[in-house]
Amino acid sequence: MKNAIIIRKEEVRKLIFTPEILSEKKRRQVNLNLSSAIDNFSKLNKAAIFFSTTRGLFQVTAKVLMKGDKFVVLKGNIMIPVNCIIKVGV
Repeated sequence: MKNAIIIRKEEVRKLIFTPEILSEKKRRQVNLNLSSAIDNFSKLNKAAIFFSTTRGLFQVTAKVLMKGDKFVVLKGNIMIPVNCIIKVGV
């Protein structure tokens, strides 16, 4: 995504998240990609996560430790709401 601002994972805590309404098909794709990122964690891969905030679209590259129903937890105990995630690249 060309318009995304790339930030370090430590900067995610400073952002205010806004709910992004995704279609059910897009939501399933995001969930599959997050699951794949978690599976690849054992291989020390990082995932590029694109997400929406009140300041626009951001990208962070980090290791995904786990995915819950409402949040994704990155290394360093940094959480991103699942409903704000637009795309995940593994």
